[in-house]
Amino acid sequence: MKNLLLSFLFFSICICVNAQYTINGNSARIDCHCYKLTNDLSTQHGSVWFNNKIDLNQSFDYSFKVFFGCADANGADGMAFVLQPISTSVGTLGGGMGYSGVTPAVAITLDTYQNSSPDNDPTYDHIAIQLNGDLNHNTANTITPLTAISATNANVEDCIDHILRIAWDATNKSLTAWFDGQQRVTATSNFVNTVFSGNSMVYWGFTGATGMLHNVQKFCTILTPQFHFAPTQKKCVGEPITFYDSTISATGVMKRYWNFGDGSPIDSISVNPIHIYTLPGTYNVTFKVISPDGCEDIFPQTIIVGNSPNVSFSINDSCLSNPINFIDHSTILFDSLKYWYWDLDNGGVPSTSKNPITTYLTPGVKIIKLVITTKFGCRSDTIIKPINIYPSPINNFTFTDSVCLGQPTVFHDSSIVSFGTVNYWQWTYSDSSYPAKNKNPTHVFTSPGINYVTLVTSAIGNNACTAIGITKQVYVRDKPKIELYFTDTCKNFPVGFIGLEIPTNLGINSWHWNFGDGQQINGASNITHTYIHNGQYVVQLYGVAQNGCVSDVKSDTIKIFGNDVFAGSDTLVAINQPLQLQAAGGITYQWSPSYGLSATNISNPIATLSSDATYYLKAGTLGGCDSYDTIHIKVYKGPDIYMPTVFTPNNDGLNDVLTPFLVGLKNFHYFHVYDRYGQLVYSTFNSNKGWNGKMNGKDQPIGTYVWVASGTNYSGIPILKKGTVMIIR
Repeated sequence: MKNLLLSFLFFSICICVNAQYTINGNSARIDCHCYKLTNDLSTQHGSVWFNNKIDLNQSFDYSFKVFFGCADANGADGMAFVLQPISTSVGTLGGGMGYSGVTPAVAITLDTYQNSSPDNDPTYDHIAIQLNGDLNHNTANTITPLTAISATNANVEDCIDHILRIAWDATNKSLTAWFDGQQRVTATSNFVNTVFSGNSMVYWGFTGATGMLHNVQKFCTILTPQFHFAPTQKKCVGEPITFYDSTISATGVMKRYWNFGDGSPIDSISVNPIHIYTLPGTYNVTFKVISPDGCEDIFPQTIIVGNSPNVSFSINDSCLSNPINFIDHSTILFDSLKYWYWDLDNGGVPSTSKNPITTYLTPGVKIIKLVITTKFGCRSDTIIKPINIYPSPINNFTFTDSVCLGQPTVFHDSSIVSFGTVNYWQWTYSDSSYPAKNKNPTHVFTSPGINYVTLVTSAIGNNACTAIGITKQVYVRDKPKIELYFTDTCKNFPVGFIGLEIPTNLGINSWHWNFGDGQQINGASNITHTYIHNGQYVVQLYGVAQNGCVSDVKSDTIKIFGNDVFAGSDTLVAINQPLQLQAAGGITYQWSPSYGLSATNISNPIATLSSDATYYLKAGTLGGCDSYDTIHIKVYKGPDIYMPTVFTPNNDGLNDVLTPFLVGLKNFHYFHVYDRYGQLVYSTFNSNKGWNGKMNGKDQPIGTYVWVASGTNYSGIPILKKGTVMIIR
């Protein structure tokens, strides 16, 4: 128990006005918010009053910081929060805490010294609601029970600040005090009538005092500007954002200034402004408040404004009953993706996974929808994409069966599917490691008999969604295999050709021969053919078996020996004029008869004749084959030049050209033809050429023409002949 001798002394009161507050006695202003009621000295008392009255017909809720000093056993005496309507006064020293004697008044007293007399204080730091400056706990003016100041700390003179909250509920007429967040005392009374005689306008302030024991005692008005958002508030571009003022102020807020950090005008009107940002980003919001006592403070806070996500996802057409993974590729600036909502169109519950997986049990076009919400509540537009879910087709096909080996088998797909169209095929053949991929392929099997073909199809364009393939047997008829035999021979000799079926044993119904010389025969397997000209010929043969299959064409080259010996062209010669024969086309030669010949076993003997003769020539060739030819030699008196007297150039193939006949001439000089006017109509220096009855391409008229021919005999004597010829048409 602290002991203190109380002296009831009267002091003069010094009132100092500072801004919105009146300062009395030993009180002093520390800063805009804080005031010292007493120094750490004996016999101090002071008060601080807010200069503007408040109306008790209106509720208030004030919070303050209070400081009771650092000394416990040697400290005193406490302070009081006072409501009074008369003046800005200060009460007594010591245990009166500057409140004793102030009337009419309502006070919440915080007593840190235990005055057993005259106040009947308890033995702990205590709080009470007391009326009209009366601190005696045994009178009717103490309207709350004895209560410790702190619910957690027996000593509040602990050298730290504490929070004192005082609230007046004008409706319920209740006055309540909290200390460090714990409710301590409350009283319900119509103080306007019971204490202030119907006057609702009062001053509020703090009083404090010390006696022989002392402490520094002070209070601070609280001004903590701040704002908050509703739990459901979206911070998105284009969204109205409500800023809720949650400022803590002992005296309320007189003025607010909102700077939203985006260059927009400062809002000095709204309590809880609504603002819309047009661009995403980070914004430095500044909230400045000014309290009625002239104090001001600033609350800066950074907020991030997001925008709607750029929604994107990837899907691929898939198959019935296959797990399908939907991959989100969405992006966002100044925010983060938080919630996904997928409508997968599968009759199930929507998915909230980022990359959901689902399985479809029915085929068709599924409409996929995705909406994304960001951390700041920004909701995307709904993106919609279709996905095709394909069933497996029912595989089937037809084909031409029983073709011959080597012929193409044509396959026709007849598969069906309940959704989509079949657009993928894989044909697997038992004799090949290379499958076909077109709809209706052809295939040439390499082995006869039973072969196998398997088909799988899909409606997705690849080997997905394929069911078990369908396999069918394909029968391939074997074709005959043949061989061709013959022997090279001479022309004009019969050649024996033999066709055999080897090694198959199908039975050949017909053999088809092509001898290469323009002759073709459909006949037996053994056949003869005669070539009339020597050379090489390509012989071809194919057979048709009893099963209707045709063999491959067998080809080989036959050599036919025998040259076409040439004894020379028939000619004219003068009597006893030597004629050089010149045969060709053989290796060996034999002339007959030997009459007039210089030799009979060479190619170029000399013939000297006095009459017409015909010589026969036999020539030997490769392969032992012989060839034969003749030459006719007509003997004329000469040397001379002979000319017909008439010719008929009418293009009938008979006597159409006038040509000189030379007998016994070594050299030919010229042949000229003149008309009856002496004009040259034809001329040549080649004995093998003659006149066709034309001049400059035009037929000459019927009539008599003069000809002149010249040459030299073997003795070097020139011969000149003239005559006439008649054209008859």
